[in-house]
Amino acid sequence: MATFCADEAKKHLTTKWMGQKIVYKESTETTMDDAERGALVQGYPHGTVFIAETQTNGRGSKGRQWEAKSCGNLYMSYIVYMDKIQGITYPDYSVENDLDIAASLATLASVTELGVQGVTVKWLNDLWVRGHKLQGALAEYKGEVIVGAEKKILYILGIGLNVNGDIRRQNTLSPFATNIMSELNGTSVCREKLFASISNHLEEYVSKSRAELMELYTQHQTFAPGDLVQVSRINQTQTTICKVKGISDKWRILLQGSEDTEVWEGFFNTISVRPYLSRTVYVYSGTYAVSWSEKELWNTLNALINKSIYDVQQLGEGLLQKGVPKDAALLVIGELLTLPVDSVLVNEVRKYVEQGGSYMGLGSGCHVLYPPNEKSHKSSFFFSNEHSPFHCSDITVNIQNGPQTIVFLTATKNSLQNLNLNPDETSVFGYHCNKDESVYQTSRDNVKEEPAVVFTKYGNGHVCLCGPNMEVTYAGMVEHMMLSSVSGSVGLQQSQVFQRDLVVMEILKKLEIE
Repeated sequence: MATFCADEAKKHLTTKWMGQKIVYKESTETTMDDAERGALVQGYPHGTVFIAETQTNGRGSKGRQWEAKSCGNLYMSYIVYMDKIQGITYPDYSVENDLDIAASLATLASVTELGVQGVTVKWLNDLWVRGHKLQGALAEYKGEVIVGAEKKILYILGIGLNVNGDIRRQNTLSPFATNIMSELNGTSVCREKLFASISNHLEEYVSKSRAELMELYTQHQTFAPGDLVQVSRINQTQTTICKVKGISDKWRILLQGSEDTEVWEGFFNTISVRPYLSRTVYVYSGTYAVSWSEKELWNTLNALINKSIYDVQQLGEGLLQKGVPKDAALLVIGELLTLPVDSVLVNEVRKYVEQGGSYMGLGSGCHVLYPPNEKSHKSSFFFSNEHSPFHCSDITVNIQNGPQTIVFLTATKNSLQNLNLNPDETSVFGYHCNKDESVYQTSRDNVKEEPAVVFTKYGNGHVCLCGPNMEVTYAGMVEHMMLSSVSGSVGLQQSQVFQRDLVVMEILKKLEIE
């Protein structure tokens, strides 16, 4: 991935001072310390920014360390000299929070202009998309300094923004974070133009009053008044469910434990606030689950589901003995080793779906509801035999039981625009075909292959049945299996991986998982 070019970035700046001087490193411990030394030791001017490709000791709010080792993102810290405000005793955290909010709003404006949708400011200094962190901001007070002949207050303002590093394929980060390229369905972003855009907005926003910033913040806040949240003290695991009542004029969150308790102020450096999740997507992980399929489903759903609304949990036999949990919004089952007809799994899942639950089965997971005919080895919708009959790009891998072919469902951008799926009745989501550019199509004209994905009703429940293993991506396959050889032509291009994400999200939408 190309390194950041400071000269190119300056071509797009319209600022008077913000970002006009750029100090670039390929790697550093943290740009926050670099910027502090730049101001106190080297006397760099107002607005100087320190940028690094990677940080080995990046830090965030509340003294937390965070991983900043992926290339292709923006890790940067600005020197900000501010006039001393009369009547304020420094350090004043609310002034730092003004800068935090200004940085988050500036970044929000820039990424929205790129086409990223659904960006919100999570109290206090993060940007979220679908409950996944996109950016963090951190302002640090560094004391009073002399700039020229004037006394100024020095702040270091840091921004860490996930841009082109594909976090969806990093299983340690995908449940919690996202990046711009993923939100733009695989389209990479020019970091130089993005940096300039953020700097241009930032110069405007740091000059706004707190009232102006508050008005913008409330338009884009993740936690609105009336929302339920989980609140915990820093370095404590115990959480309390509270209702958000608003934000104070010093950026403290107003919370109420229950209707008959007093409203209290939560201070940014002492508490952590997360969404209260009352609905859960369950991934079957019990006795019959195939390990690689279950792990890939877990990673895929954590990366793509809106984590500010839904939790993702594993569901084993022990929990199933009591039935599918009441908070289940969706039950997902991937490949299975075997499926005894009278098992707890079959009985409880069918009961859950018949009573109105939503279900998604992939590969042999379809057979929980629709077992194959013993003579024809064919289920109601899909062939089911040892080797997949689907004609699409495939990869042969070695697993414990020998070579196995895994197939991939990809999509073209245009094909997704013509989907008119109705979960209230049986409808088909494309068919397998032999074209290199797509392994399914949305019209059945002249197609003799099996359907790729089917939506239907089972009792009162909504069901999605997926013939191919859409949970699998190249990154996941490398992690869980040993790549042996590639058969077929296309292989797994990066663009196809993101198109697969679109397909899965479209399926989830039809199952009313937004």
